[in-house]
Amino acid sequence: MPRRRPHSDQTSFAGLLDHAPSAVPPDQDAMVRAYIANILPRGVPTYVRRVLAVRAYDKGSSFWGKAKGFEADIEVFDGRCVTVRISGRLGEAGYSWRFPAGDEGFHWDARREAWVRLPKGWTAKAQAA
Repeated sequence: MPRRRPHSDQTSFAGLLDHAPSAVPPDQDAMVRAYIANILPRGVPTYVRRVLAVRAYDKGSSFWGKAKGFEADIEVFDGRCVTVRISGRLGEAGYSWRFPAGDEGFHWDARREAWVRLPKGWTAKAQAA
């Protein structure tokens, strides 16, 4: 069956999805973005496209006792979702990321000036070592 091409007069929703408003209150959105921006090198743009959900987190522990913070589900640069757990004050926080099964981590590629995914299987090899 031949592939259908959209008619030039047909509206595309892809642009609308990229600019859809965040699903969380503006203050929580700003908080997550501030914590993420705090760990990025100067001049590197954020990988966060949208903050999808924020929830309190106090089940962890640290050297000083119970770790309090929050978890945020975020849509990243390539449209996939990641959960980041952040505990501590801005500037002193601890971070951990959870990726869906099969997803690889990502990094800033200075040569390309873009966020890129790690090659398939890289995470599994690193964890096995």
